[in-house]
Amino acid sequence: MQVVSLIGPPGSGKSTVGKLLADKLSWAFLDSDEYIQEAESLTIAQIFKLKGEPAFRQMEIDLVTALKDSPQSFLKNKKSGLLFATGGGLPCQANNFAILQELGEIVYLTADLDILVTRVKTKSDRPLLNSKQNQATATGTENETRLLLANLIKQREHVYGRSRYKIDTSALNPEQVCNGIIELLNSG
Repeated sequence: MQVVSLIGPPGSGKSTVGKLLADKLSWAFLDSDEYIQEAESLTIAQIFKLKGEPAFRQMEIDLVTALKDSPQSFLKNKKSGLLFATGGGLPCQANNFAILQELGEIVYLTADLDILVTRVKTKSDRPLLNSKQNQATATGTENETRLLLANLIKQREHVYGRSRYKIDTSALNPEQVCNGIIELLNSG
């Protein structure tokens, strides 16, 4: 069984591209945030508020561990592969990046900061990008989002940058990103 993990900052297209690519390859699709939300019957924002970020990060670690221990259990309809869209911080927790490497290929999706800000600024389900100051005004929201996102990327780049493959999604639509990933994997 093949596993391809998509990592990168919020707004880079992991979930959107992951669903499309899984369909193109006839693979199963697993989105870590969706999986955790379903398991907890809470949104990510609610988990952060009620249980705290450390509890959420442990849920991510537990998911990656379960995926390592029994990847077949995440396959549906006996698919031959799994496309795993991670939350932005998942690869940076504990030994998660190393486990993702053991499972298969890792593709780092990125984009210019302005593009990422545009993609995430209207999303309220990203607790690390939603501070009280960020919600004050429309202008403050975009400026605060830019600063918060730039800081997250700076903190995580040392992990993201270890990926074998990297695709800048700034000027690409999801179909083009999928085609680029397929090309990279086939050339691999």
